[in-house]
Amino acid sequence: MLVMIALATCAANAQEPSLQVPRAYDVCSVKPSPANARSAARPATGGGINWIGASTESLVTAAFDVEDSQIFGLPAWAKEDRYDVACKDTERAVSKEEYWPRVRAGTQALLADRFRLQFHRGARPLPVATLTVGKGGLKVTPSTGSVRGGTYSPTFMKAQAWSMEELAGTLTSLTGQKVIDRTGVADRYDFELEWTLEEEREPGEARRPGGLVDLSVLSAVLNEKVGLVIKRTVESTEVIFVDHIEKPGEN
Repeated sequence: MLVMIALATCAANAQEPSLQVPRAYDVCSVKPSPANARSAARPATGGGINWIGASTESLVTAAFDVEDSQIFGLPAWAKEDRYDVACKDTERAVSKEEYWPRVRAGTQALLADRFRLQFHRGARPLPVATLTVGKGGLKVTPSTGSVRGGTYSPTFMKAQAWSMEELAGTLTSLTGQKVIDRTGVADRYDFELEWTLEEEREPGEARRPGGLVDLSVLSAVLNEKVGLVIKRTVESTEVIFVDHIEKPGEN
């Protein structure tokens, strides 16, 4: 999956209804990526987006704000072939709050137009993780800052006025497993966390793919520093069933 900044991963799930009738970008180009291109997503002016080295699978996950495990029916090429995709709105700029919902809507329209995507939604029991407040309560106080932002890596996380929903989205990106906010906390918080990947490995165990972090490592760090706990469970989860998809034609 493409790695994005934390706010990109978890931006405004409340905006989901806007995706029901996706508005296409004014201009989009889709070209095969150069060999060994590294995946990235770079915001462009207005409401535009540049996907670099993106698989079709990663475009689908971004368009519907789901994880790889929530998509069924994609052919092998959708996971293997890589594309550089540049989309832009020629006239309309969007606000910071609108940006990622706009990207999701535009990417859905792109997939329908250029990849001939047809799909339906359903539900399946899938492993998920829930973010809850520990028995000792929160160990951080609500943020008083006006600047919202932050960053993270496989060994570091810095939150500036993050909501718990945004934290859950970041944890999803770091672990590769869906994390759902069940804290019931509405405030925003500032905190910094550090950990090492070595802590998550048993003797002789190989490093997890892509630098992903084990849930137990993050749960221990969050419990100690923030007062939060991650618990594994299985829940009925929304999934995307791909009924039809094609390789995009040349521009």
